[in-house]
Amino acid sequence: MHLLSHHIIYGEVVVPGATYIEMVTATAAFRMGKEHTKFSLVGIGFQNPFVIRPVNGEMLTQTEFCLHLHDNMKWAMHSSESGEIKQTHSEGSLDFSNPAAEKRRLDVEDVRSRCPQEVPNANMYEPFATIGLPLQPRFRTVRSIVRSVFDPALNRGDKDDELIAWVAAEEDGTNAGMIFGPAVIDGSFQASCAFQNLDALPSQRIPLSIDRVTLYGQGFSQKCWVHHVMLENGEKQMDTNVVLAREDETVVMTMDRMRLREVRPEHIAKMLAAAAGDADEDILEVQWTALELKDGKADRKSVV
Repeated sequence: MHLLSHHIIYGEVVVPGATYIEMVTATAAFRMGKEHTKFSLVGIGFQNPFVIRPVNGEMLTQTEFCLHLHDNMKWAMHSSESGEIKQTHSEGSLDFSNPAAEKRRLDVEDVRSRCPQEVPNANMYEPFATIGLPLQPRFRTVRSIVRSVFDPALNRGDKDDELIAWVAAEEDGTNAGMIFGPAVIDGSFQASCAFQNLDALPSQRIPLSIDRVTLYGQGFSQKCWVHHVMLENGEKQMDTNVVLAREDETVVMTMDRMRLREVRPEHIAKMLAAAAGDADEDILEVQWTALELKDGKADRKSVV
């Protein structure tokens, strides 16, 4: 709760899709014995958001996340209450067909030499807040970022565009027991926003799907270099290939064709409403009252 409560969308605490990647990866590595082998999560799709509405820091109902793994290696991440599945939040498959660990290296200095344009950290998170994503400190994990030359007048990148960011979790104990941690994986998603004109972000883009996430059997890290290479950057959707490497430049994870799709406030409102339980419906209702007038002017103190 201390960690996820810092992931806020339009005033709601929403479990980020990165959490499901963390959970499936940790399960495969440590419950299925694949920690030192190469394996992949294939065809990842993100469906219904899970909204947390704690009261005094505690959940009113006990909710569990359940990973259902089928014989054909298809998996689904569900939330359930009292043993009853409520929603499916993410789906995909596991691929253990090429288990030999592989050591790859990301040449950070070579990438940085092609990325002369620095993006100040404040330029990442202030625009997020203006479009309904006021991330709190534990999810502000992008510490520095540089990109290839970008033309804000076009508000879109070319296929040769790339960027590299340093992403690191807060060292405050909230990531204890994690392998990467949702905030670091989410930070790798966030970094792709630097391909856009950060001075005039029109709306949010959230993860829609990833073709393949590959773990290389080289361990994990809560501090990573994140390298994005642009594949497509349209008006509504952005596709990139992503590499995560430890501080020593050893590649630990790659994401092939990560897709981020634009969502407007009205779309988010519908998703959050659909994610609300019966007890939460009153939170989403809006009632209007007339303002009391004083000398023909509205009394601001009477606004409800």
